[in-house]
Formats: sequence, C-alpha cells, structure tokens
Amino acid sequence: MSSRKNRKLFSAQGMVEFALVGPLFFLILLGTIEMGRLMWVNHELTNGTREGARWAAVRGAKSGENINNTDVRAIILDRTSAIGNGLTVTLTWSPDREPGSQVTVATTYPYQPMVGGFLGIGTINLSRQSSMTVHY
Repeated sequence: MSSRKNRKLFSAQGMVEFALVGPLFFLILLGTIEMGRLMWVNHELTNGTREGARWAAVRGAKSGENINNTDVRAIILDRTSAIGNGLTVTLTWSPDREPGSQVTVATTYPYQPMVGGFLGIGTINLSRQSSMTVHY
C-alpha cells in the first residue's frame, strides 16, 4: 500500500517541477525564435535597401527613366521575402541625377514581434540607408 502512495507523490512532484520550470523554458525558446526572426528581417531590410540603391544608381539622367520612391519600393519588395507592406522608402539624389552624383535610398520598416503582446514589446522601427554613385 505504501508503494502506491509514493508513486502518486512522485508523479505530482514532476507536475510541480514542470509548472515552475516550463514557463521559463518556453520564454527562452520563444525569445530565441523571436530574436532570430528580428535578425532575419533586419538582414532582409539591409540587403533590400542596398539592392534598391544599386537599381537606382543605374537609372540616372542618361538612362531616360524617371524613377521615384514607389519604383524603388517595388524593387525592394520584389527582392526581399521578410518585408511587408509597412515599408517606407525615401529616394534622394545629390546634387542631381547626372553621372557621378550620389543616390541615397533610406528605408524604414515597422517590425511587429510575433510574441510581443505576451512580453510587452511593441513595434520596433528598423531603418537602413544606402548610397551609391550614379552610373548613367
């Protein structure tokens, strides 16, 4: 009879230990996944901004194309997989669109964490900037 009583106590002990350690384990696991996702989106934004600047740099005054923020934004969204509709793009030419000038693409993206509501984390604004010399 006493061995049956001990078995019930040991199984309850495991549940209590899991109740104490489980939330900490899942918090660390979700935090690791969220940090990896944040790094992925940040990397995609960096590469997309650079690709947008490269695309704009070969479309200067001599190319005959008149590009704007919307065109560069479409290129960035086309060449990235982690960036969504919240992307803001600013395109500037310094001093003009002639060869030898600088084109700068600045991007801002509001990153929304998946588990932000549980951890009390709101939107994180990521921003990148890339400049290149106009070729044509």
